[in-house]
Amino acid sequence: MTTRREGKYVLYRLADDEVITLLSSLQRVAERNLAEVQQIVDQFLHRRDSLEPIIAEELLQRLQEASVTLLDVRPSDEFAHP
Repeated sequence: MTTRREGKYVLYRLADDEVITLLSSLQRVAERNLAEVQQIVDQFLHRRDSLEPIIAEELLQRLQEASVTLLDVRPSDEFAHP
């Protein structure tokens, strides 16, 4: 990569066409994952009545079986407390 300063800006130039290939690959992965996340969100929002409450022991068992994914959405300061 080469750089050139123009005032307060620094302009970068890619040194190799392989960087473009890498960025294209990353974009495809991101788009695919975004589509999967969007599908999960849509399913959750449209099927809320089908959600099943479970006790903590059942959740732990399902996590050990890898039959569920747990997303912890607590704020980082709350997560940090034991």
